[in-house]
Amino acid sequence: MTGLQAPSGLGSYFYICLLVLAFTTASCTPQGETLRGRLMPKSWSKTIQSYCAGGSGYWVLQKSDSSEVILFIAETGTLTTQAEKLTGQAVELRGQMQQYTVVSSPNPMEQKPIGMDGKPAAVSCERFEVTAIQPLEN
Repeated sequence: MTGLQAPSGLGSYFYICLLVLAFTTASCTPQGETLRGRLMPKSWSKTIQSYCAGGSGYWVLQKSDSSEVILFIAETGTLTTQAEKLTGQAVELRGQMQQYTVVSSPNPMEQKPIGMDGKPAAVSCERFEVTAIQPLEN
């Protein structure tokens, strides 16, 4: 026997299935997304963007085409500290775009999105959930 030879019979079928499984599993691992732009602060207002951000003050990523991506950054921890330091600067963000549904609170004293019928309504939106922030060279 010289060189490499594939196993024969049932063994070769098993070998091929194992290779296919290994390659498809590796390619299905979520890698995340990378976005670049300027990290900009926003104040809470009665807009879908504010509700989608999920808090009072929040950040958006202003892209080069002037469009904005709503960001979700956990309210405490290292990412919040980095965001505060890099506000207004060019950054690269890593994370995932996620679908988010704003559900109205049953508390009558809390602000909530209102539907066309004047009643509280659930609102669905997309926001980028940040896992890493890096400054970019200007």
